[in-house]
Amino acid sequence: MTQPQPTRILQSIYDESQRLCTEVGRRHDPHSFYILMALFTVENQAGHLLRLSGFSEDILLDHFPNDWGEREGALQRLQFDCTELAKRMGDDRVNSLHLLFALATDEEGRAREALQRSGAQIGVSLAKVLDRCERVLVRAQRGQSRVGHVPEAKAVHGGPRTRPPATRTLTPTPSEGEELKTLAPQWVEPERSKTPTLDQLCEDMSALALTGAISPIVGRQEELGKILDILGKRRSNNPVIVGPPGVGKTALVEGLAHALQESGDERRILGLDIGRLMAGTGLRGSLSDRLGRLRQEIQDSDQGIVLFIDEIHGLLGAGEGVNQEIAGELKAALARGQLPCIGATTEDEYRMVFAKDPALSRRFSPIFITEPSKEEAFLMLQGAASAYGCHHGLELPDPALRAAVDLSHRYLDEGQLPAKAFDLLDLAASRARRSGADALEVEAVASVVAERARMPIERLLGGDEEKLLKFEAELAERVVGHEDALQKIATTLRRNRAGFGGDKPIGSFLLLGPTGVGKTEVARATAEALFGRHDDMLRFDMGEFTEAHSVARLIGAPPGYVGHEEGGQLTEGIRRRPYRVLLFDEIEKGHPDVLQVLLALLDEGRVSDSRGFTVDARHCVVFLTSNLGARRVSQRSVGFGGGSRDVSADVLSEAKRKLPPEFFNRLDEVLAFEPLTPAEARAIAERMMEASLDRFHEHRRITVDVEDGVFDWLVEEGYSEADGARPMRRTVQNVLESALAEAVLKGELSDGGEAQLILGDEGPEVRCA
Repeated sequence: MTQPQPTRILQSIYDESQRLCTEVGRRHDPHSFYILMALFTVENQAGHLLRLSGFSEDILLDHFPNDWGEREGALQRLQFDCTELAKRMGDDRVNSLHLLFALATDEEGRAREALQRSGAQIGVSLAKVLDRCERVLVRAQRGQSRVGHVPEAKAVHGGPRTRPPATRTLTPTPSEGEELKTLAPQWVEPERSKTPTLDQLCEDMSALALTGAISPIVGRQEELGKILDILGKRRSNNPVIVGPPGVGKTALVEGLAHALQESGDERRILGLDIGRLMAGTGLRGSLSDRLGRLRQEIQDSDQGIVLFIDEIHGLLGAGEGVNQEIAGELKAALARGQLPCIGATTEDEYRMVFAKDPALSRRFSPIFITEPSKEEAFLMLQGAASAYGCHHGLELPDPALRAAVDLSHRYLDEGQLPAKAFDLLDLAASRARRSGADALEVEAVASVVAERARMPIERLLGGDEEKLLKFEAELAERVVGHEDALQKIATTLRRNRAGFGGDKPIGSFLLLGPTGVGKTEVARATAEALFGRHDDMLRFDMGEFTEAHSVARLIGAPPGYVGHEEGGQLTEGIRRRPYRVLLFDEIEKGHPDVLQVLLALLDEGRVSDSRGFTVDARHCVVFLTSNLGARRVSQRSVGFGGGSRDVSADVLSEAKRKLPPEFFNRLDEVLAFEPLTPAEARAIAERMMEASLDRFHEHRRITVDVEDGVFDWLVEEGYSEADGARPMRRTVQNVLESALAEAVLKGELSDGGEAQLILGDEGPEVRCA
């Protein structure tokens, strides 16, 4: 066979040992102790196995060799031993586990002495450590690619590992004399696997935990304890983990595999591959026979085997696409206690499959898990940072991890934490490595989010605190007039953002006043200034919610009605994008039952849907608009500035008379918008024209100069007391934009040209340069 070659990770260990040797001023040829210490500074399987067994850098340093008398050439000697070991085992790659064996059986090196003394201090036999190491190597050597594959080699080469047929296996045989001499490997014929069906159909998650291929879970200790408690029950000892996709159901089971390994529990967690289970079972009875062999191997095993079945509803359900033969077999096996397992499913599927089948629900004990908080997700990323950094060859500092959590939670609609934060971190690190960076920067994470969310990166990098400090100015760039209202909105948002708002939305405001004065525009401007996009606003026209049954559109249909599983427009909108503006337009038209739904939203910052699930609205800004009292305002003022400008008292009294007091008292601010002044109407006209001509110039590169009289004409024609400034947009389109479009189509105005809009006898005219 060809000479086995070291993996990239093993070569990194060799390089690190030489660096450590040079750092302390010793010879360039590394001492075996430095090679041992390098196992703790480079992410690898052997180092993880040593940590799992209780060893640490500090413990080994406490047993630093007193006698440095060691023949030169330790690195070359160990490299040769590793290669020979891999060759004799039939492995095509030399990895860190081979190195650990070579270090522990090297009679000429001092690393062996340090391992022996350290093991005696922590009460761990080195033979037990190497037995663990042997188990992983033997499983890999037997070709059990799903159960005992060595992920270190797979990670290096980026694809499935092909192994030659194994002919021999490693079995340490004790003999009299010094303990270490009992670790000398002897080579005997491998035993035939006692669980061939499990080896074929399952992935050994316990073996992966042993080798460090899967990371230990961070957090979720309460849920982990619940799983262990359920597994220890005499009956109904099958946990089913229920939660939305991406919250870490599989990671929780991986954490269980780690916990069992660390506690010395011999139970094995095997992940059942549904595709392998179903493959080749077209003949009648073949699937039943395969399940029978699987059950028999579990019962005959001397180790407690627990199957993990992801998406278990796909096997046990009764709908289309579910194999009823396998569903019946599994239910019967569960009823007889012949198939200990852990399932994972979503909330909707749990209700459809388990809750509707009392016999099945008795066999399983549900464990509901929700999306972790941002702080919990950050700790999870911290726990996995070393593995991701090792894969990408990058440093992953805490600010980049924090940005991945915050930005994914705020701007990426699809998915849940921590999955979408991990996905964002992985992609950002991949791009950073391709660009030659040594460490992942916050800007690199933000650039990925900006691309996905279609937002300028500058919006993402500016913090909320900085935005809120100049919030009035941001709003004033979009909204004309109403300075007092804008000031109160900004003050309220700053106060609540600082922590004085309690468990309520960031802000809740009732905007009163006649139509066309800018109430809706304030909500749009807030969405763009605070959340980065003007479409970060969920709008509800309360004229569509005048009936009692229309509350189902907000929170979902009751059980038994069509659409119950789909959720409501309000609850699902907040669940998908928790950072947004909620606008309830013309709130006085909504049915009282609809207003009752908003009471919990305004008071506690949460809403429960018809399925009983609660969504968190504490990161939302709530705007409610109303035209109550607008008729009184119009009666008191005729034209611009007619009557008194102080209409707040009339508007507020009318609103209090129409709306229930418990609703009124839950608002942060009630703001009355006054009619527009002539100067404000002209400013709106100028902004509308400027926006229209900017689009025209961007498309045609045509520069248009507008005469002052055109703006006066636009205010006169486009503003009305009844409709405010709303008709102005239509006037700009029908008169001014149409005139420019006609000049272009006639050939009078070409791309890159110049023109003027002047006020003629019959209205605005286009004069081409």
